[in-house]
Amino acid sequence: MAKGIGDEYDMLDADSCDFFARARRDEPVFYSPKYDGWVICSYEALIQATKSPDKFSSASNVHVNLADLAPEVQYELEQGCPGMRTLFASDPPVHTRTRALVNQAFSPKRIATLEPIIRDSAHEFVDAFADKGQTDLINDFTYPLALLTICDLVGVPREEIDRFDGAAANYFMLVTPGIPVEEQIVRARAFASLQTYCEGMIEDRRRNPRDDYTTDLIQARVDGENALSHEQIVGELIAAALAGHEPTCYGVSQMMLHVLTTPGLVQRLRDEPELAGHVIEESIRLGIMNVVPRKTTTDVDIAGVTIPKDSWVFLAYRSGNWDEAKYPRPLELDLDRPEPKSHLGFGHGIHYCVGAPLARMQARLTLEVLLERLPNLRMQAGFKPTYEMTMQIGKLTHLPVEWDVQK
Repeated sequence: MAKGIGDEYDMLDADSCDFFARARRDEPVFYSPKYDGWVICSYEALIQATKSPDKFSSASNVHVNLADLAPEVQYELEQGCPGMRTLFASDPPVHTRTRALVNQAFSPKRIATLEPIIRDSAHEFVDAFADKGQTDLINDFTYPLALLTICDLVGVPREEIDRFDGAAANYFMLVTPGIPVEEQIVRARAFASLQTYCEGMIEDRRRNPRDDYTTDLIQARVDGENALSHEQIVGELIAAALAGHEPTCYGVSQMMLHVLTTPGLVQRLRDEPELAGHVIEESIRLGIMNVVPRKTTTDVDIAGVTIPKDSWVFLAYRSGNWDEAKYPRPLELDLDRPEPKSHLGFGHGIHYCVGAPLARMQARLTLEVLLERLPNLRMQAGFKPTYEMTMQIGKLTHLPVEWDVQK
């Protein structure tokens, strides 16, 4: 029997442009036997799904594991905060109330306080390698800067930031299929340890409030009521670690890859810095997002296909961002593209990324600092990008660059 689109689908394939182009044309919604779930890959169908959270539930997201966690892995996770709840793994009405409280804590004022800190940190990282003439931007800039930023937001002392390092990798690999049990145990143990650390931070901030996101979450109120529970605060701190470090690091890294490989773009940004916003949005559209899971609460008709109740659904945002029906010449970075923020790089609908403004700020400051400090910044000769894929994101493995050192 000939294989269909669903039989060919590999969630961890970094080179899936051609596959998704065929899928969008022939089967924008298809069943994957390998993952026992339905994949939605056209922009229009993805928008439809995200507008129906009552039919496409997020409540099971934190528990999704396509290989079913072994008992010994579950045991390690239970040593953390078993009742942990997160915004991205909730549905209305719980989501509606929680989002209002989290938005209050993750406020424009809180984000604005970080801008001078991020800029100063970015310059300090550049100081460490500016005289060398070459570096790996991921290892020496985007990865540590994103880690430092999220720890400064949360209120983690700088001497303890290693506790948040690897949090995203541990979680993303736990929910990615095919990981050996032995590795899952190690990652589950580390993930539970981070939850315990966050619980200690919460207890400390209850006694000694500070000017940080953790304290803001504790003090958040709507109409004087509806404080977040202990488990919800733990969940939001974990969510900040997950979304604020590696996705931001690799999103900004991917942006720099586009900037440095698009002919003339570096000079154009120097001459027209106001283009930075559009460059950032196009880079996010072309960037790292892969798949976000949902579960159907009823039979759902979408794009001419009926998805049964209680089915796993995988929203292939990556494919939606490449949909030629929405974006002509979708694989090009187009600075004249209309509706630059219409992409799915931060999700869509009620689960649109809370931290999007902070990620955009880090991207803008990265462009400003690197183009200011590193003359004739360029990719090292012969570089070919490679990626490590997880269910949620694709991670550029290295980004070797060089520049002219001032004598």
